[in-house]
Amino acid sequence: MFQLFVDYASFIALVMLACAVGSQMFKIHTRGSAEDFSLLAISMRLTAILIILIKMITLRDVFLISGQCILLFVYVLYAVQVIYWKRKFRI
Repeated sequence: MFQLFVDYASFIALVMLACAVGSQMFKIHTRGSAEDFSLLAISMRLTAILIILIKMITLRDVFLISGQCILLFVYVLYAVQVIYWKRKFRI
């Protein structure tokens, strides 16, 4: 029973992280600018998310893999949005 609680809690935690990234995406969209965001930091986080996903796949934990895939998908969208806005307003 405790393991099931931990499984769901870890999945919910990863979804909450994805929602936090989603709120940053909304902020970029409404402001129309990504000047405050570092591409280096975003690429480092994206690399870390991929490495953790590979580790979760080796553990074969469905809850962690699905949560991490959701986070990866949202973070890739976030990175693309930041790159788009940075290139659009490059002077």
